[in-house]
Amino acid sequence: MSGIAEIASQILTSSERRLEVVSNNVANTGTAGFKKEVSFNDILAASAASNGLSPSNLATTAPSRALPELNSFTSFETGRLVRTNNALDMALTGDGFFMISKGSDSFYTRNGQFSLDADGHVVTPQGYFLQNSAGAPIRLPHDNVEILPNGTILDDGLPIAEIGVFTPDNAQSMTRLGGTRFSLIAGDGSMPQSDNPGLQQGMIEAANVTLSDEMVEMMAAIRQAETGANLVRMYDTMLGQAISTFGQNSR
Repeated sequence: MSGIAEIASQILTSSERRLEVVSNNVANTGTAGFKKEVSFNDILAASAASNGLSPSNLATTAPSRALPELNSFTSFETGRLVRTNNALDMALTGDGFFMISKGSDSFYTRNGQFSLDADGHVVTPQGYFLQNSAGAPIRLPHDNVEILPNGTILDDGLPIAEIGVFTPDNAQSMTRLGGTRFSLIAGDGSMPQSDNPGLQQGMIEAANVTLSDEMVEMMAAIRQAETGANLVRMYDTMLGQAISTFGQNSR
């Protein structure tokens, strides 16, 4: 019977994690460059569908404790582009990331909302400095500039800086640090420059979150939690019956 309790606990823990993922995705639907999380349950379901299997059958054969780090993963699917007409707003149509820094720490992001600070540095709303192709902060005389698809910044037709756009060999080698910031899981924290960043000036990339999909996932997580709760009730009933039977036999 202890196996039933363990299974119920795993189911409830998994459903709680799924609800946390949905909640975080929905809360960031308005965050530019946000990349949604997808639960491991969805990965199993997609794999099952592609192989003509039942998702429930596949899920039961997957050892949940063997891959605890895969409770969820980040979907780097490109979000839709939204025009803002702000000169320093930028969207990436390729697979790259902007590099931003604060102090000695550097991070990667798809959030292309930038502005100039009092010293002329191109910064995020949180004060992180946008880096050029050499990994140094970009400083501009004003924001009335032209930005080419390859990241070159022109002032009165002359190049004055080049925005660094970097592409990981494998996007899943990155780890989310919070919001839209990422870093590399291993290595020296750097990645090669993108050959084709496809940068679009005056636009931002919206979050790749679809509310209808999140609502479906939420309902699935609730049903999963109900299954776990039913197993707990069944375990309590069986335990009560076992205690009652033991008490009668011991008389």
